[in-house]
Amino acid sequence: MLSAIIYRENMKRKVDPDKLRELTAKGYSGRQIAEVFGVHPTAIYHWRRRLGLSRKKGRGKVDPEKLRELLEKGYGGRRIARALGVHHTLVYYYMRKLGLKRKKKGKVDVEKFKELYRKGLTYREMAEILGCHPMTLVLLREKLGLPSRRRGMALRGERIREDIVEYVRRRGFCLKEEVVKYIAEKYGVKGYRVNSYILQLWRSGRIGKVRMGSNWRCGSSKILKRALRYSGLQRKTILYTDEGRLAEFLAAKLVSQLRRLPTPTTYARIGLKLGLKNALPRHLYEKVAVLI
Repeated sequence: MLSAIIYRENMKRKVDPDKLRELTAKGYSGRQIAEVFGVHPTAIYHWRRRLGLSRKKGRGKVDPEKLRELLEKGYGGRRIARALGVHHTLVYYYMRKLGLKRKKKGKVDVEKFKELYRKGLTYREMAEILGCHPMTLVLLREKLGLPSRRRGMALRGERIREDIVEYVRRRGFCLKEEVVKYIAEKYGVKGYRVNSYILQLWRSGRIGKVRMGSNWRCGSSKILKRALRYSGLQRKTILYTDEGRLAEFLAAKLVSQLRRLPTPTTYARIGLKLGLKNALPRHLYEKVAVLI
């Protein structure tokens, strides 16, 4: 009850009834007035009912001359609304009231479209230049039989995937962050895109992937967690194509860190094996366990 009273008192201080009447008379919408007072639009609707203000009286206005000018340019209702800063339904209302219709556009210059398409402009950019809707250009491309850009993107993606596999194969194994950095710099793509290609390759079985040191993998093996932290492999993702070379690397890298642990070496090796059993795929763990 007390919070409701405090809320009403705050609303009284925030909303000035005289200012509200003035803005409503000028045709401001509820959302626009709410932004002026820094309150929610619902509060403005409440004050309008309380003061007996009609929203119809506050309906915005559209300059007929400006409306005719934009229609002559071929603008649609929504585009005119964005240009005038009003709602599109108000534009359609004035169009019906004044008996105006959108000017029909002429045919698209096919040669100009082909030139722009080969330059690599987007459909939206070409539509702005040619004065038509982007979907018109999509249909025109299909009618002319021009090659789809999706196919070009697919071919580029295939080249990137092949490059990732070749990069990993040359080394036998490597950190995922190294691959992402190399591919991103070479092809000028974002890191998340490279990650998606790596995921596709892993799912198809062309490369292997193992994440070292994530909590749900390591379980309760503190020895493995410390060895990974000391070796710099904690929470690192390793990509590989040669399990033998990766097994030799992991065994040598982790065993070398056991000397830094307070646990005797014999018990540390046992704890390390138990931790790796939960952290690695079975076929990879069997090769690493033999070398520890």
